[in-house]
Amino acid sequence: MENRENESKIRLIGFEFNNEEIEKAEEIAKKYLDKIRNYAGCEELKLEMKTHIKQENRHFELKSSLVYNGRIVNSESKGLNPFVLIDGVMKKLLEEVRHREEKLKTKKRI
Repeated sequence: MENRENESKIRLIGFEFNNEEIEKAEEIAKKYLDKIRNYAGCEELKLEMKTHIKQENRHFELKSSLVYNGRIVNSESKGLNPFVLIDGVMKKLLEEVRHREEKLKTKKRI
């Protein structure tokens, strides 16, 4: 089981992937982090993967936590394709950060 942290402040926990798969996972996460940074400063992104064997197939559970501007937003998903899960939870994080930050801007104008 690999715990990996890189310069983009992305922590991958429990990813039982080879180096190529790790790079692909990081690439997906970085794509969304770049978009999130348009709305807020990102302090840390944690992606925690658990793998389960069900009926001879690998099933994945992914939990994510993003710390930005002193706030935390979480997302999670389950499925068969870990890269689809990463894309999905990152999309949810982006949408939540965008929503929260736009709501804050609206409140400041009032």
